[in-house]
Amino acid sequence: MSNYTQSVFFGPKDSLTPGDALKKVKGTELDAELAAITAAVSSKADNTGPTSSFTALSAPGADRLVFWDHSAVAYAFLNPIGSNSGLTISGTSMVVDIVGTTTEASLSSSHYLMIHTGAALRRITVSQIPHNDLTGYVANEHVNHTSVTLTAGTGLSGGGTIAANRSFSFTPGILTANNSLENIDYVVTVDSSASNEAKITQASVFANYVRDFITLPVLNGGTGATTAAAARTSLGLVIGTDVQAQSGRLNFIDSMSVADGVFIVGDGSGLVAESGATVRTSIGLGSIATRNVTVSTSAPSGGADTDLWLVREA
Repeated sequence: MSNYTQSVFFGPKDSLTPGDALKKVKGTELDAELAAITAAVSSKADNTGPTSSFTALSAPGADRLVFWDHSAVAYAFLNPIGSNSGLTISGTSMVVDIVGTTTEASLSSSHYLMIHTGAALRRITVSQIPHNDLTGYVANEHVNHTSVTLTAGTGLSGGGTIAANRSFSFTPGILTANNSLENIDYVVTVDSSASNEAKITQASVFANYVRDFITLPVLNGGTGATTAAAARTSLGLVIGTDVQAQSGRLNFIDSMSVADGVFIVGDGSGLVAESGATVRTSIGLGSIATRNVTVSTSAPSGGADTDLWLVREA
């Protein structure tokens, strides 16, 4: 591509006096200038951009994109076709294949993202992305670790902000002393040799430890004794004297039916529940209870066999 450079300047000829040989415009000069202009124009594209200079792409064998550089008044080409470019040419179309590009394992401040503002395509850095505006952002999951403090409670030491790993230690020495076992729920135990702490209930303390060392008076909820027999004596529960001993017969009476007309009788080996008819048979009365007894001053009349008629004098 060549540029046009003017050789003959025709304007100055106008100021020359008539008859001056240089005032003449020669045809050969005009031809030379026009030829130079033609050569320069034919070697360059239209500076308003290419219009009909190219043939429409019909085969998918192209591997370059051609651009017009208006400031340089020249063409430039770009080769976007590569294994990781994400750009492909098919026929007369260029496709941006996001899925086909290489995936970044992580993002850094040197990476860029392309976004569309609705009016234009813009490039932003990763550091410009507002973290709190991202989809799925949960405020409670993102806190300043130096503003959250873990405070040790009663009997504990340690703690601090969650900016670092923290631990708590059980420190029984800082607990308030309690000299009354009646007002406690648990007793803390410490095994210094095994670096182990635990707790036991007040009931367990009395049942498994205190009883081995002291005798608790009855007034304080104890028995004042160290044996079962002595405890029953202290509490007034001596069997056979103060209370009835356990008895199978009493258990039977407690469990028997309380229906009307039931008798408790012995059958030779134990107690049984019997009806009135069975009891009459057992004591030899038979069916007499079902017969009529009449007391009258008149002679017997009517009735049934085995009825009893008593005549009294008037």
